[in-house]
Order: sequence, then structure tokens, then C-alpha cells
Amino acid sequence: MPPSETNAVDSSPRLRGEAGRGAGSLDSLAPLAQRDGDPVFEEAWQAQALAMADCMVKAGAFTATDWAEALGIAVRAENDTTAGYYRAVLAALETLLDTGGTLPAPEVETRRDAWARAYANTPHGQPVELSCHPRESGDLAQP
Repeated sequence: MPPSETNAVDSSPRLRGEAGRGAGSLDSLAPLAQRDGDPVFEEAWQAQALAMADCMVKAGAFTATDWAEALGIAVRAENDTTAGYYRAVLAALETLLDTGGTLPAPEVETRRDAWARAYANTPHGQPVELSCHPRESGDLAQP
């Protein structure tokens, strides 16, 4: 389900259940069933990840074709589950950001590690906060 200039997230006939069952249908993504005409996601970050991809296509960071190809490769490497699909969405975004030079993989890993540490050190019920300059604030170990 690659985002495109036509907002594939909510306009795809396959998501609306108009496609038949079988090869190529997205029936296995039942959590994307429609509620009041909009896809239903299990968690907010899932919608945000797809929206990010859609915005990046519209901004020209990569093409819809590049997104579809990267997502297809990532989906084939994952379990055929909703969780696997969204892991593939994240993997495809990270791949395209890295190969396009927008956000190199080492920087993604650095920020992921900083987030994990901040999350682990945040008291329950409090917002997780990341420093704008993690190396300066001590959020990250110096290389």
C-alpha cells in the first residue's frame, strides 16, 4: 500500500474491501478495516509512519515507485502479520532515507539508541524527552 500523490492510504479500493479475496488483496491487514471511511490502525505510530512516507513522496524525497519497491522488499523479509507489515514500513523508510542521503543509517541508529535510553530513564507517566544535541547533553556515549 504505497502512498502516492492520490493519498492511497484512504482511497485504495483494496482497503475499502472492494477487491476480491486472494492473491494481492490486503485482507490480511484486517486492522486497516474502515471505520467511518477511514483506515483503523492498531497504534498511532502506524498511521504516522505511513503519513510520513506519503509526505516524503509528495516532497520529492523519493518517488512513489521507489517507496513501493522498498516496501515490497521489506514486506517480503517480514512475517505475514500486521506487526510485520509495520516493521517493513519502518525498514523501507529507513532504507530510503539512508540511500537517498537524507538520514544515514548510523544517525538513525544513534537516535534510536538515544530514544531507548531516554525511554528507559523516564519515570512512568512522564513524557520522554530527547535532547536536540544528544552528544552535548550526555544522552549518548561519546564514540
